[in-house]
Amino acid sequence: MVFDTTQRLLLAQGAVALVVILLLQIVYRLVLHPLARFPGPKLAATTKWYEFYFDICKSPGGQFAEEIRRMHKVYGPIIRINPDELHVEDPEWYDTLYASNPTRRDKWPAAAKMVGTPLAELQYRSWTIPSNTPVGMTPHDVLFDPNVFEEPGKFDPGRWIQEPHLERYLVIFGKGTRMCQGMSHPELSQQEQRTSSIAANHLRLFGYSVHEYIGGYGLIGVIKNGQGPTVLLRADMDALPVRENTGLAYASKNTTIDRNGTEVPVMHACGHDVHVTCLMGAAELLAFARLEWRGTLICLFQPAEEFVTGAQAMVDDGLYSSFDLPKPDIVLGQQVFCIEKAGA
Repeated sequence: MVFDTTQRLLLAQGAVALVVILLLQIVYRLVLHPLARFPGPKLAATTKWYEFYFDICKSPGGQFAEEIRRMHKVYGPIIRINPDELHVEDPEWYDTLYASNPTRRDKWPAAAKMVGTPLAELQYRSWTIPSNTPVGMTPHDVLFDPNVFEEPGKFDPGRWIQEPHLERYLVIFGKGTRMCQGMSHPELSQQEQRTSSIAANHLRLFGYSVHEYIGGYGLIGVIKNGQGPTVLLRADMDALPVRENTGLAYASKNTTIDRNGTEVPVMHACGHDVHVTCLMGAAELLAFARLEWRGTLICLFQPAEEFVTGAQAMVDDGLYSSFDLPKPDIVLGQQVFCIEKAGA
C-alpha cells in the first residue's frame, strides 16, 4: 500500500499525538495521580505492562507475587504495584482492611480476589489511602519469613510445625480464610463462585497451574514435579441452608436464594469451610516442600457435594480428559467430626 503526502502527514500527526498522550499520562501517574506519593518502582506506577510481564512473559509465569515480595523489601510495607493499586505487607492490618472497613471485594471477579477496595478513606500508619483504591494483601507472606523458611530448598516440615511458627501461621491464615472469606460467607451448592475464586487465587500464588469452572464452580490446581505417583487431594466447598446461631464473631449472617426460589440462611454446618481451609494449607505446604517429593499433585475443590452431583459433574466436564493429567494413583478426601478423644 502506497500512502500519498497527505496520508503520511496524517499518520505522522497521529503518531505524535499518541506519543504526547502517553507522555501526559505518564506525567499524571507519576506526579498528579492520587497514588503518586506512595513508594514503588516508577515503571510499575506508569504502566500495567509491568505486572503483565511478570505474570505472563517471565518464565514460568505467575511471578508477580515474587516481584511484590521484592518490592516490599526495597520500598517498605506499603507499595504501589501498578498505576491504580496498592499492596500492604502487614498481617496485623488484615482485619482492618477486610473485616472492620466497608470493603468491596469483587472488583475483578476473574482474579485479584485478595484485593479489597475500601469504600472510604483508610489510614495505614502515616499513609492515607484514598477511597475506592484497590489494596492487595496476602497474609501468606508470613511463610516467607526467614525464621520459618531460611531457604525453600532446605524446607524442614518438622521445624515448620513447631511453635511459634505454626501458631503464627494459624492466626494469620485463620483471619484471612475463616473470618473474612470462608465461614462468614458460605455459599450453597452450585453457587460457590466466591469460595472457588479464593481457592484459585491462593493456588496461583504458590505456583499451581489452575483450571476453573469444571462442572460448575469446580477447580483444580496442579503441580507437575517430575516422575512419581499422582495424588489428588479433594475438598468440597458448598454450605447448607441452615441459620447459624453460634454467636461467634465470624458467624455467618448470609442469606441467599436457593434453587426453588426461596430466600434461606446459609451456614457451613457440615464442615466444608474446614475442608477448604485445610486443603489450602496443604497446598501451600506441599508447594514449599516440592524438593522433598516427586510426582504430580492435584488439589481439587469440588462444588455441589450436598446435591451429590458435583463430583460427577466435574468428571463429565473433562476432569480426567481435558487437562493432560495422569489419572490419580490415590484420591484423599476429608471428613471432620467431634470426638471426645483421639482414637475413640
